[in-house]
Amino acid sequence: VSTDGQISMQDVINKIVKLMDYRGKVINKAPRGADVETHNSSNAKIKLMIDYQLTDFESGLANTVKWYRDNLTK
Repeated sequence: VSTDGQISMQDVINKIVKLMDYRGKVINKAPRGADVETHNSSNAKIKLMIDYQLTDFESGLANTVKWYRDNLTK
């Protein structure tokens, strides 16, 4: 299941850094041949199979970060 959109891995990293209020250095290395630069997917098939409400990427990421903070930092 996706957000019906495209987002670069750098954008994902930047959003996580902001959500976590991370102030350290993010190390960017040269890309490797098999690295994934972007994800682009469609929900067309699953929409035919089930009824669900799409969560936008930012909300889903924020909820995920919150879950990790609440459950893995104890």
